[in-house]
Amino acid sequence: MQVHALEMDDFCEEEYSLIGIHSTLEDYKLAYLLNKNLNTRFYKAKEDLKFVIEEKKASFSIYNYENIEYDYEWFLITNSYRTENQTAANELLLTSETITYLIPEKKKVDFFKNLWRFRR
Repeated sequence: MQVHALEMDDFCEEEYSLIGIHSTLEDYKLAYLLNKNLNTRFYKAKEDLKFVIEEKKASFSIYNYENIEYDYEWFLITNSYRTENQTAANELLLTSETITYLIPEKKKVDFFKNLWRFRR
């Protein structure tokens, strides 16, 4: 697993950071390992992050971890959504896979972990 930090301009007067994670693990396994090794408590959000991108529907899983004591909330979001397409060619069903990216400019990033720090 590799981790790269991306710098972003400040906005909305809130502290925000975005970390890209390269990992071949499933989202729930990565959340489990982060919980185990970083003492976090990521949990699967009730709903996925849903978009219509290039006339295709895509759904990206999201995990949350909120720490009220230190006033921050982390999100773990998948960067890709895979759909299987079946086509009939010469009476054979051929299956192909289409990948839709949440942030297409960062296709090598499998997950994003971002941190929101709220000021009171």
